[in-house]
This record gives sequence, structure tokens and C-alpha cells, in this order.
Amino acid sequence: MLRNLQKILVPIDFTDVSFQALEYAADICRKTNATLFVLHILKKVNNTSSYIVSETADAEKVKQVNLQINDLRQTYEWLTDINIRTIVGYGKIHEVIFKVTLDHAIDLIVMGTNGEVVHITDNMRKYVLGTNAYRTAEISEVPIITMQKDRKRKELKKIVLPIDIEDDSTTNKVEYAKNIAQMFGAEIHVVAMADDANTDERAVQRMEVILKEVKSDICQANIKVITSIIYTSDIPYDILDYCERAKADLVVIMCKKTKKIEELILNSEERFIIKSSKIPVLSVKCKNP
Repeated sequence: MLRNLQKILVPIDFTDVSFQALEYAADICRKTNATLFVLHILKKVNNTSSYIVSETADAEKVKQVNLQINDLRQTYEWLTDINIRTIVGYGKIHEVIFKVTLDHAIDLIVMGTNGEVVHITDNMRKYVLGTNAYRTAEISEVPIITMQKDRKRKELKKIVLPIDIEDDSTTNKVEYAKNIAQMFGAEIHVVAMADDANTDERAVQRMEVILKEVKSDICQANIKVITSIIYTSDIPYDILDYCERAKADLVVIMCKKTKKIEELILNSEERFIIKSSKIPVLSVKCKNP
């Protein structure tokens, strides 16, 4: 669980959105004493497979990235007291992130979405951090927080936790939301989504029972909780609408696992929320997909 965080990974391409992800991760590191792993990914070379640069290999590129990280430390005071390790890799973003996560036993990934393609030097081309955020969430075995560009720095005070009464992984998702809430002193809004067309009285009663159980569990952790049932014909849209109306700071979703990256459903609820949310999204992997 997040309370046992020791290692947080942030892919950075030196765009504003990656700086925002870096700042968000630094806030969590400060509360957990976790080490911040900063990953910079370079263009794939000669169609080779994903390749991680060690501290001794390709020293010049590692040196350039370390100098930039040091410059960030001088610029942003929220980095000064954080233990940082820098890693440089080559290849597709989601593939390199996945490998680094396994190799370094990462506990949490924080990354920006819709990053821009920029150049630091002619031979150091950056990749777009757009759909890669969803691909990473889809294949990652660890939780991942994604966020859009232009997120303004503010305290995390409200967490939205949508629940599905047909999803056996609700308990797992609740635990992650509780961990974050305790970490930041936030309240949790538990929202049961009811299908306008197919929700009968028995289903509503079941929702009310589950909401009561979840509320009791969260209250036992001394966390303020608000529960709601929302009738909807468009679940992901109305989840984000609720987030906006509640002025939430984080939404927690369950990202279902598929067998192959090629099997991603372009219009899936998870993809829509990750790509459209104006607030950070914590994607938690199902334990038993």
C-alpha cells in the first residue's frame, strides 16, 4: 500500500507538465521519506529494444541530465530536501518505464500527460507523454498517478472514489484512497454510479448497503467521508463532472488489465478519465484481472 512507499518514479522530459508531476511526486516523497527516481528517456537507437543507461555507461548523457536535475534543485525549493536518483533510458516510454519499475522495485509512478516534443540537444529528442500515460497505466503492476498540463499547485483536500458494485476490487481501491487521504489529511467522496436504464430498486438497495460498508471502513480510519449515488448514462463523463462540482483534487480509478498492449480499447472508461481529467488520476491495478 501507499503508506509503505519507498521508491517513486517520475518520467521527465523537461516540459512544464513533467515538472508538475515532479512537484507532485516530491510532495509525496516529503511525507513518506521515499526516494525519488527521475527517469529521462531518449530516442530509441537503431531499433534496439528498451535499454537503460547505467551510472557508468554513456556517462556524458547521464551527466547532462544530472546537471539539469541539479538546476531544478536550485530553481525549485520543493526539491531541496528530496533524495533523488537519476536514470537515463532509450526506447518507447511505456516499455522503459515498465522495465525501470521492475528493475528498481518502484512502488508508485507519477507522470504528466500531453507533454510536448522539445529538444535540449540535437541528439536528445524527447517523446510525447500523451497516450503513453494510459499505456503505462495499463501494463504497470504498481499504482500510477497521471496529471494534465497546467495543473495549479494546491493542497490535496478532496479525493473522489467512484465505486462499481459489480467490481470485486472495490476493497483494494478503497485502501489506496484511505492511504492518500491519511497522508494529506484529505476527505473522501465515495460515489456509486447507477446506470439510468438498468438500475432497479434491488440494485439501488445493494448500492446503499455497499456505500454504508465503505463509509464505515473509511470512518474507522478517522477520515471524513461523503457518499452519493449518481444516476448516469455516461459513467466516465459524470465521474469527472462530479469531480469538478466537488472541487476535488484527486480521483481514484481501477485500471483493468488486458493480455496485450494491442488490445487497448480506445474508448474505454479508464482511457477517457486519464486523458480528460483536469485533476490528477490515481490508477490502481486490479489484483485479480
